[in-house]
Amino acid sequence: MKVAVVGGTGFVGRHVVRRLLEKTFEVVNIDKLSSEQLYPGEQVLLCDLHADDGAARAARDAGEIGGAVWLAATIRQVTSIDDSAEDDLVTMVEAPLAFLTALSPQPKVFVYISSIQVYGKPVTLPVDETHPTDPFTAYGVAKLCAEHYLRIACDKAGVRFVSLRLAFVYGPGQHFSNVIPKFLTEAAKHQSPIIKGDGKEIRDDVYVEDVADAVASAIEMDCSGTFNISSGQPHTLLTVANEICALTGNLVQPVVTPEKSDWVDRWYTVAKAEKQLNFKATPLEQGLRKTWQDLAKQV
Repeated sequence: MKVAVVGGTGFVGRHVVRRLLEKTFEVVNIDKLSSEQLYPGEQVLLCDLHADDGAARAARDAGEIGGAVWLAATIRQVTSIDDSAEDDLVTMVEAPLAFLTALSPQPKVFVYISSIQVYGKPVTLPVDETHPTDPFTAYGVAKLCAEHYLRIACDKAGVRFVSLRLAFVYGPGQHFSNVIPKFLTEAAKHQSPIIKGDGKEIRDDVYVEDVADAVASAIEMDCSGTFNISSGQPHTLLTVANEICALTGNLVQPVVTPEKSDWVDRWYTVAKAEKQLNFKATPLEQGLRKTWQDLAKQV
């Protein structure tokens, strides 16, 4: 099967493209930028989704495909509607709809990479897929809107639709501005990771290769609907920082500052994904070790 991965040059996208190629899928990476290092067999189609008819032209240029994975997104954590809201809607709502509509023939499956941010502040913990959706960020609103639009469009077109709601993804290749690679880099340089708050806030970090596996399963298996993709286990930022300090082997310890944190405790169940996607989450310690082994080659 030929699969189009829209947004295959980003952090998660590189892992998804590689995993699909390993599964012997034919993969075309549709992105505005080309990766510095292409995988054997990877096809690249450069596309500006914000250009007039950009998504539709990309669909036509991709040719006949059996599956599509939509990763393209503008990841922002703003809680107000600002001047960038229109770009959010284009990238995460309008463009995937235009892409799907322009595909001819229609693919067998459309996988949309959504986010746990669609739930908003948890009413109960852990959060499963039946939890109310009340996003408090513009990003979460756009993701939830896209889920509904694409579900209806796919149903009408006879396309199997899968939405994967990702928790906080980490792993090799992630930008250093994110908390886990930032802590790893600091500890590697004999600097103490600094935690703003008491570090006891509950979080849910999922290893990036698990996400890639979930995408491949969503294409291969006869399932549809919405799935949480997370570690399935709660942990704290202090736990993460302590694990990282131990991994690097340097004699540093996390520093906890007295600043007040506005973090919202959250963690998510993966029972549905385990049952229907054969999903298996990598334990935190193991995922951090793999991430550190990759990063250690660069520092």
